Amino acid sequence: MAVSLSVEPKVVFHDQSEPVEVAVQIANQADVIDSYSIRVLGVDPDWVTGAEEALQLFPGDSGFFELCINLPSDFPAGEHTLTLQCRSAVFPERILTSGITVIVESVDFVTLDVYPNRSISGKKTEFVLTAANHGNSDIW
Repeated sequence: MAVSLSVEPKVVFHDQSEPVEVAVQIANQADVIDSYSIRVLGVDPDWVTGAEEALQLFPGDSGFFELCINLPSDFPAGEHTLTLQCRSAVFPERILTSGITVIVESVDFVTLDVYPNRSISGKKTEFVLTAANHGNSDIW
């Protein structure tokens, strides 16, 4: 294969405070100028920045994609494997992949709603309590 791909970091802990940042190095080991594109498989493409432009490299040169993956707040907690896919423009059949592991921290956020929200004094009242999970993990 006339191209190499390396990714840092291989494991990312995500606590919802910042986007996931990944550096991808592409090295053109072919004897022709080539252009490389990258995709992140496993997430919505709209969540990824830094992959919009192709990376053009002379033979023997290397370059970087600085990817920023903006996971939504309701992205499920736990361990997720994302695949980075690099494709050559000159040799489109040459596809390289590498995986990263994103460990998403659990966020608990529950709301409770009571109906009716008042009772007449001295009267028996039945209430309905509705719980809604707005976090990113199961809590019951």
